[in-house]
Amino acid sequence: MNGELAQVVRLAGYGGVWLAGPPGADPPAVEADTWTFRYVGELSFTLDDEVAGSSVGSWLSGLRGRGAERLWLVNGDVGPVHHRRGPFAERYLVAFAGAGTWSLLATGATTEVWRASWEVADLHAPDQRIWRVGYLGARVDEPVQPPRPDVAEAGAKLRDAIGVVREFAATNGADDWTSVFDTALEGGTDADRELLPPAYPESARTLCAIASAAWVFGGMGSWNDLSFKGPLRERYERVSEDLYLAALDALVAATNADLSA
Repeated sequence: MNGELAQVVRLAGYGGVWLAGPPGADPPAVEADTWTFRYVGELSFTLDDEVAGSSVGSWLSGLRGRGAERLWLVNGDVGPVHHRRGPFAERYLVAFAGAGTWSLLATGATTEVWRASWEVADLHAPDQRIWRVGYLGARVDEPVQPPRPDVAEAGAKLRDAIGVVREFAATNGADDWTSVFDTALEGGTDADRELLPPAYPESARTLCAIASAAWVFGGMGSWNDLSFKGPLRERYERVSEDLYLAALDALVAATNADLSA
């Protein structure tokens, strides 16, 4: 799964549970125990040009201090992205840092939007922690209603999209991909399941894992790298776009699920 998106899901999930929970507990050290921060060497949080934390814990503590009660996953416009010779569908560009349109929304007594900026800090870091990640936040004057897609509906849509893409792969010389889609339909891997904390409803955690396992959009060697011609190309584009949108919708539905369920 896209590392930037996975990290945002992880922050929204674990951070949101902590913010919604009782006071007194230490904030979760999300970056210390998960693959979503594996290659991050430097981390910072800046709110309206002021330092808001140098770790997930300090950032979350600041959010709580400003009255935030929940974190949510938000997707922007996923229409064609204009870049050089574009436009290109967003799914073709998400292998590059900063190409996705997702962000974090904090709600409560404060309303804030947070978006990550990724840049290479040390390409030769011995532990491969080459990335400098800065989350940039801005206060929003008016309350924002977070997106709340239905988990069951998003799940059915995603499973249908995976099934269609799997059938396309099996009948058009891309048999190696069928096992990838089978893994997704079977509920993903343990790494996929850890994106959301156990406090979430099981249906939401399962949906998130399926969406993560079905994320086949990257650079060389990914599903994006396949090539077809004529009507087959048109169908490939259509089923791929349907899967991309269904996976994004599923991640939003899972991450923003009702924690009291």
